[in-house]
Amino acid sequence: MKAAPKVFAFLSLAVVVTTLQTFAQAPAGGQAPPARTRVQTVQVKPDMLRNWLDFQRTETVPALKKAGISWRWVFSNGGPVGPGSSYTLVTPIENYAQFDAGPAIRRAMTPEAYAKYQDKERTMLAGSSAVVQTLVQEASLVSGSMTAPPLAVVTTIQLLPGRGQEFASLTTSDFLPALKKAGVTDYWVFATNFGGWQGQRTIVSPIGKWADLDGPNPMVRALGAEAAQKVNLKRIQLTTGAEQTVVSLVPELSFGAPSSPKR
Repeated sequence: MKAAPKVFAFLSLAVVVTTLQTFAQAPAGGQAPPARTRVQTVQVKPDMLRNWLDFQRTETVPALKKAGISWRWVFSNGGPVGPGSSYTLVTPIENYAQFDAGPAIRRAMTPEAYAKYQDKERTMLAGSSAVVQTLVQEASLVSGSMTAPPLAVVTTIQLLPGRGQEFASLTTSDFLPALKKAGVTDYWVFATNFGGWQGQRTIVSPIGKWADLDGPNPMVRALGAEAAQKVNLKRIQLTTGAEQTVVSLVPELSFGAPSSPKR
């Protein structure tokens, strides 16, 4: 089976983390708005990596804050696994109308300054792609933590056509109770809206350290190996393939966090 293309890199934290437009409080008597993010994956030229990191820290981050961006998480896709010099940048989306005004960072610069910014950035990148993802609230666990995860396991799944609701229902009925039993507080499931394959789901599981991956996974701890295998098989039957990686937070390029009520 052909594995689904990886867009969270992902959280693409997707970031790590997914991330997470704003896990906004629902208005009285209403529902919270969709939690959407723009997840951009960039491939930095190896010989320009230090320049790009400094450029992000000294120019991009201050400009984003000046433009009113409430939070941004940046994850490295390299390390023990994953492609080197690859990063995932996660920012919130309030609504699609914001794209009519162009990139948010442009609000913080004059047209001339923004043109120079773009020219400088282009010299450092070998490639870039972006997707819009929306949190599947009923299939996710959201603790409301205001701290970005230092690491995240990112699983990208390609669903069979028309199986999205079945996938969400299976996650809600079988996976979430087991994960809660195992003590998991955050498990974010995102659907890709634009920029990727239809039927694509990105699952972001924050972890504190690599050692957290030693020993049985949460499903096995909660259900036992045999029962966990049966539940996983149900999910596999809904997909055409999956891909998994681990991403790590880049704190100096990240700021803020989504706000969220506990589930």
